Order: sequence, then structure tokens, then C-alpha cells
Amino acid sequence: TAMNLWREPGDQERLADLYARSFRRFQFDARLGDLLAERNEQRDYFERMATEAADDPNTWELARELAETERAVGMAQKGARAEARAMVGGLGQVLERYGYLAAERPTYKAPLLRTIFDTNALTLAELVARRMLEGLEPAEIAEVCSWFSFDRESPLRSLTLTDRLRRLHEEVLGLQTRILDEERKAHVEISRMINADLKGVALAWASGDDLGDIAQRCRIAEGDLVGLLQKSLDILGQLQAAVKQIDIPARRAERIDRPELLDRLVQADALLRRGVVEESYRWAVAGPPDPEGSDGDWEVPAEAHAPPAAGPAGPTEPRHRRPPPKPGGPSSPGARKGPRKPPGGRPKRFGR
Repeated sequence: TAMNLWREPGDQERLADLYARSFRRFQFDARLGDLLAERNEQRDYFERMATEAADDPNTWELARELAETERAVGMAQKGARAEARAMVGGLGQVLERYGYLAAERPTYKAPLLRTIFDTNALTLAELVARRMLEGLEPAEIAEVCSWFSFDRESPLRSLTLTDRLRRLHEEVLGLQTRILDEERKAHVEISRMINADLKGVALAWASGDDLGDIAQRCRIAEGDLVGLLQKSLDILGQLQAAVKQIDIPARRAERIDRPELLDRLVQADALLRRGVVEESYRWAVAGPPDPEGSDGDWEVPAEAHAPPAAGPAGPTEPRHRRPPPKPGGPSSPGARKGPRKPPGGRPKRFGR
């Protein structure tokens, strides 16, 4: 995101201001959020008292408390801006270290990061920039992308890798360790270490193995395995967009073989698109099909529409039947609408 907004020298301060005012920044700053809520509550109460009882000494006491809260809010916002400047400055330091910025200007590598939106975007961009994917077979490229598609730390059983992939896996772990170290030095911990035990899953699927068999061998639930492969497809698509965007200067010796790499990425994508992975991915991207114009692949079997069979004790109960609403629940006639408001009274003074 920063790389998309960083276009020229001087943008660092603008980015720091954007970050300081961002919803994410305030959402995770509980103290500032509490201060703002307290300030708003005090302001509303003071305005009401100033209208109804302007001569009441308590009204002016409220004014003094409100002024103190306003000062506290200002100090917290000042601290947030300072933190934001430090964060964006550290981010710029990491980007310069890996050649995406030079003298606060984006370099030819910047388009790689502008099209990759992932926690480990910097590592993925470096795989392309360092030509670590070139020379791999399409199934091997799909396997590499899968390493970044599972963010859980649950125990897994690694599957078989080719010798080339085993060496590359060690290189990727080393690269990501160095990136994490650079981020820690700059106080911007963005990337996350990949699960080192996740190996061979996408390679097995791309080679035609059965989904259930793969899940059993690597100890991953089939639903999680489908999600992992779908995320791998997403990363493959982002890498394709990144390779299309990058423009390597002719003078650079380490030019990327863009046509060959693009072709291998497309082939890797095709290898993962089969069976339930392809069907569910189509649903996720395009939404459910139109039953009026769907082909046979999308038709629901007729027996699925049949009413439940009646047994000795009557019709079979549907499996996912919703329970009736409880008395006074949200769907009953006497249900309370809207959140319950606290009893009235004077707002508490914020403890500092």
C-alpha cells in the first residue's frame, strides 16, 4: 500500500499523516479511542448543561474537565503522529535496503510491490526480482506459492519435494529471516514467517494426487487444504500481474525472462485449477451460478430438491433447521430494538 502511494521525495510525510489518521491506527490504539469517546460524552453533556443551567457552578466545572480531556486528546494525537512518522520512516528504510526506493524515489522494482497485496509481499517480490522462480517447472512454482498460503502454526507432516525445491525452500527461509531482521531493526514488523513444515502439498495436488489422500498424509483438514490451494491461486494471479508490470532497464544485467516466467505462472495456475478447488474458486470469485443459465456441471441433483422422506415417527427433521426464537428474543414481537442504553447521569471523568 505504501509503495502505491509513494511516488516522489516528500511523500514520506504525507504517508505518515495518512497512517496517523487511518482507521486501522485508531482502531488499535485503545487509549486514544477511550479518550475520544470520553471527550465526545463530556462535550455533549456540557452543551446540554450550558443551555439548561448556564449559571450552575457545575456547568463550569464540566467546562474545565472538558478542556483537560481536549488537551489529553491533543497529546495522544501528537504521539500517534510521531509514531506514524517513525513507522513510515522505518518502512522506507526497509524498502531502500531491498532496492524499491532510492533517494526517496521508487525504483524499477516498485511495480512488483504495487501489485502484490500479501503479508509477505516483500518476500514474494524478491522471489521474482532475484529470479528464484526461473527454471522451475510449473508444478514447482505452484508449490512455492503454497508456502505463503497457510498462516497457522498447527503441526503438519511434510510431503516429498524435489531436490531443487528442497534447496529453494532453505533459500526462501533464509531470505525471509533476513527480511524479518531488517523489519525488526526498523521497528516495522509486517512480514510473518512461513510454516516451515508446509511442504509438498501443492506439488502433490498439481501432480494429480487425490485431495483426501493429500489431506490425510499431511494432516490438514480437507477444507483447510482447499483454502490453502485457493490462496495459492490468488498469489499466482498477483505474481502474474507483478511480472506484467515490471519494466527492467536494458542496462541491468539481471533482467528477468518475463515471457518465460509468465508462461510458467499461467501453467502453474492451470495445474491447481481442478476438482473442488476450481469449482469453489469459481464460486468465490464470480459468485454462485445463475440456475437459469447454468450448465450441467452446476445443476443440483433432483433428489436434493425432494421433500424429506417420512418415517414411522413422521417426516425427517432437516439437518440445519433454525430453532424457534426465544420469548423476548430479537425476532419476537416484544423484542427490544437497538442496544440497551446505560442509565442517565453525569459522564464520568476520564482517569489520567
